[in-house]
Amino acid sequence: VNPRSVEAQVQGAAVMGLLWSRYSAQQYDAVLQASDQYNDKLQPRESLTARYLVASAQQELGQHEKAIESFMAMLTAGV
Repeated sequence: VNPRSVEAQVQGAAVMGLLWSRYSAQQYDAVLQASDQYNDKLQPRESLTARYLVASAQQELGQHEKAIESFMAMLTAGV
C-alpha cells in the first residue's frame, strides 16, 4: 500500500467531514472558506461532493447567481 495514497485518502475524508459538518450546522460561509482552503486535498470523487456542497451553501447564502454557475459547471464538466 502506498503511504502517500493512504495519507491522501485520510486527508480527503477529513476535509469532507469538515465540509459536511459545517453545512449541517448551517455555517455556509465556513463551507466556502474550508473548500477554498482544502480543495487541493480532495480526490476527484470527493471533489464532486465538495462542489455540490459549495453550490448548495451559495444558494443558502442567497448567492443565487454563483450557485447557478457552480451547479452548471458541475453539469458541463460531465460529472
